[in-house]
Amino acid sequence: MHPDVIAEPYGADEWIAMGREAAVPGETLILDIVMLDTSEGELRHRLPVWVIDSCPIIRDGDMRHRIRLHACG
Repeated sequence: MHPDVIAEPYGADEWIAMGREAAVPGETLILDIVMLDTSEGELRHRLPVWVIDSCPIIRDGDMRHRIRLHACG
């Protein structure tokens, strides 16, 4: 189980996530996308993704994992 991560779109079908734990390439995860809409409030969308790669990085003096994700077809 992966804790909350911060993810940003990276092209049409990919996402880059930063988290405290590594992910396994080929693993399938679910992104719970929350978007703020001024007319309807908060919109949620669940997107299945698979892990392309995961590598450790140092960010603001802490170790994090950069996880590249691809939307499942």
